Amino acid sequence: MTKAANTLNSTPVRDRVLPRPPKVAVINETKLDMSPEEFTARLAATQVSHKQFFQLTDITRPRLKRVCDGEKKSLVERKPGVFVVPRLFVVVLLAIESGLLVVGEESC
Repeated sequence: MTKAANTLNSTPVRDRVLPRPPKVAVINETKLDMSPEEFTARLAATQVSHKQFFQLTDITRPRLKRVCDGEKKSLVERKPGVFVVPRLFVVVLLAIESGLLVVGEESC
């Protein structure tokens, strides 16, 4: 093949159609906002102890206690005067509730 034949058969880079990634629904992160009271009640309903929870997440027991008690320094202020539990706590709680994380015997 000659150089001219190669250039005629190839598509210039700017004219190539690249596949588009599939469209993803917009994530509504405000659905993860949860009050300390709701978080504490839902955590108690899962029957997961504070020890098991902090072992899953490497979150210390004192920090978990402060969040459950609603201490403002440990919460996140989403809007002025509206304090919610940090999203990491909520995501782990949702994983426990949905059965993604199996809860076994507490290790000593």
